[in-house]
Amino acid sequence: LVTDYLRRYYKKQEITSYMMESAVTVTRSVESDLIANDLRKHEISRMSVLPSQRRQIYYMNRFLQMTSEDISKKLCLSKRTVENHLFIGRKEIREYIKKCI
Repeated sequence: LVTDYLRRYYKKQEITSYMMESAVTVTRSVESDLIANDLRKHEISRMSVLPSQRRQIYYMNRFLQMTSEDISKKLCLSKRTVENHLFIGRKEIREYIKKCI
C-alpha cells in the first residue's frame, strides 16, 4: 500500500510539474512573439529611412533570404557593393534597435 501510494504521489507530482512548465512555456512564447513583432515593426520603420538602393538590398537579403551574390546578379551590381550596403544597413538598423530597447 505504501509503495502504491508513493508511486501515485510522485506520478501526480510529475504531471503537475509538467503542466506548470508547459504553462510557463506558453506564456514565454506569447511574450516572445509580442517582443519579436514589436522589434520587426521598428526594423521596418527604420528600413524605410534607408537610401533606396540600400533599402532594396537589405529587404532582399533580410526578408527574401537572398544571398549577396544573388542580389548582385539581379541588380547588376558588384558583390562587394552589395556586401557594403548590407554591412552599413545592418549597422544602422542595429543601432536604432539598441536605442529602442
